[in-house]
Parts: sequence; structure tokens; C-alpha cells
Amino acid sequence: MPGALSNPASHHRWPLFLLQSGLTFERDPAGRLAILGSRLERSARACRTLIHSQPQFPVLLTEAEAFAEELFRQEKVSSLITTYFNLNRLTDVTFPYDIAPLPHVSVPATLLVTVGLAVRADSPHLDETVRLVDYLTSEDAQRLIREQTLSIPACRKAAELPETGARSTVRPGEPTAEQEAGEAAVNRPPHSGLYRELIPSFRYSSDLHLTPDEHDHLLLQLKQFWMGLQDWQETEKALETRFAHEDSNRDPEAHPLAEAPGAVRPSGRR
Repeated sequence: MPGALSNPASHHRWPLFLLQSGLTFERDPAGRLAILGSRLERSARACRTLIHSQPQFPVLLTEAEAFAEELFRQEKVSSLITTYFNLNRLTDVTFPYDIAPLPHVSVPATLLVTVGLAVRADSPHLDETVRLVDYLTSEDAQRLIREQTLSIPACRKAAELPETGARSTVRPGEPTAEQEAGEAAVNRPPHSGLYRELIPSFRYSSDLHLTPDEHDHLLLQLKQFWMGLQDWQETEKALETRFAHEDSNRDPEAHPLAEAPGAVRPSGRR
């Protein structure tokens, strides 16, 4: 059975390899992005080695986000690189499994992806929308996230609740008490609380200090390098040419996955 699989081109995957190398992009006095030379090259080559270490990896560059999880569900791969949010695709598998921190070389970085709720100030149903957000961020709703999913609640009290109604292993053909009662049982891995130990390593993709456009262009060039369509010299030249003309007035702290502006309240965390 093949080793670890993932979709390395995902916005929730590839920044991790740069963050684990301790990379943070800097700007010159004019605000133009400075290419990090050998450090960026080492990270890109390490990722390419991982991509090509399995014959399935090049295919995953263009596959959907949950392709690796589906192969794991079918027991066609032995391990995968995933998120707590995507673990919800495994809540009903009929075999035991567990989770572990992703190996690293330089920096033990863990990519954090926050799920939020936004309310438009000009919403025609502002009061109703605010009440819905208030409920979804309440301890009661967050408790449901804790008990019925593998996502990490944003509410600390809910996140620290004991694992009631959970099961760490499942035997095919043997219904659990929850199933007999008509409730959905969660196949929860034994170390599902591992995230508590990883909190000091939490990082956002915005810690790379890239604007959304820079983020997308860097990924475009890295994908071509990983796929063997260009060598590193061509990749670096393309990045230097593009970033040399970037608008210096752009906010370097902008999150690459930012949506429409609004008042954001936390609802959960991947």
C-alpha cells in the first residue's frame, strides 16, 4: 500500500512546506517582494521530492481537495496529509486509525485554517443574521461541533469537553449504542486531542507576508517546477520578473484566502 498522500497544490497544504523551512518573505524599501534564493529553492525541491516519492502524487496536483481522503476511506493508501476539518470525511469508516504531527526538518510549523462567520453591515436581515451568528458561536452550538464532528471548536469550554458518544475503533457488523439509539457515532481517532500539544507551532499562511496575487503567482510557478515543466532557474526568473512590478501599496499582511469584508466572529477551527 502506498505511503502518505496529499494534495500539495491545495491552499491548505503547500504553504506548510515553506513555513516549516522558517521562510518569511521580505520587501525592499519600495515595497517589492524579495525572492529568498536558496532557502526558497530548498523548500521547493523538498516539496517536489515528496510529490514524486509516490507515483500517485503528480495526479494529485490537479485533483479535488478530498481526493486523498477518499483513497484513504477505500483503504488504497496507508496514510495521508490532511486537516482536522477533512477528518470529518472519515467519521464513519469501519476501521481504526490515528493521527500524528507532520514530520519537519527545520521548524515544527502547523498550518492553521480558521473557519469564520461574516455579517454584512448592509444586510436586509441584519438582526436575524446576528442572532444566528450568536447561536453558532455559543457554547451550546460549539458543544455540538465537539460531540458530533472531528473539527476543533473555537469555544475553549466546548473544545475541552470529554469525548462523550465517541468511539475510537469500530468493528464491522457490530452497531454501537449510539447507532442503536438512532444517533450518529463518530469514529474518533485515539489521539484526536493532539492539537493541544501543537498549539505553539500554529501558523497562518499569511505569516509568509504575501498578498493574494503574490500567493497565487508563487503557487503557479511552483506547480510548474514540481511538474517538471521548468527548472529552478526559470522558476526563479519568472518570480523575480513578476514581483519586480508588484504594486508597492498592497497590504503585505493581507490573507490570501480573504473573502468579502465584514464583521467576523469565530465559529470553529480546522
